[in-house]
Amino acid sequence: MKLFPKEYLPSVSHIDLKKLWNEGKRGIISDIDNTLCKDEQFYIEEASKKFIEEALNIGFKICLMSNNGEARVKPVATELNLPYHFKAHKPKSEAYNTCLKKMGITVEEGVMVGDQLFTDIYGANRIGLYSVLVEKIHPKEIIQIRLKRPFEKLVLFFFKK
Repeated sequence: MKLFPKEYLPSVSHIDLKKLWNEGKRGIISDIDNTLCKDEQFYIEEASKKFIEEALNIGFKICLMSNNGEARVKPVATELNLPYHFKAHKPKSEAYNTCLKKMGITVEEGVMVGDQLFTDIYGANRIGLYSVLVEKIHPKEIIQIRLKRPFEKLVLFFFKK
């Protein structure tokens, strides 16, 4: 099912980067809000920084992707010195393909990390990216996302079975 992630983990720090590297993955597309930092927070959580540093040290390329505007995305990307794609319109495939091109990798070499099934994971699965769903960092979310969460819980119930 296109809504089921390949992995479902508590946070980005639980991702086994060495395993992904050994499986031929070379690039990570990461959502920002509630994946690497709290919604509307303009700095990265310490655990997320360690995840990014470890991934880069292994050799991964990383591109940040968000449905938010550049004013929200650029400060985070600048802090991490990473390329980014804003107003991505996830789950549209073009956004994922743009990030893959920025990193110079193929779909088979890519991994998508995010906290939402209906945008991050669904979009990644549609084009064949390896998808990793992480739990949201913080309960505070904008209304559009809060409205989707009960449906995500239902999908995750069947995923866990």
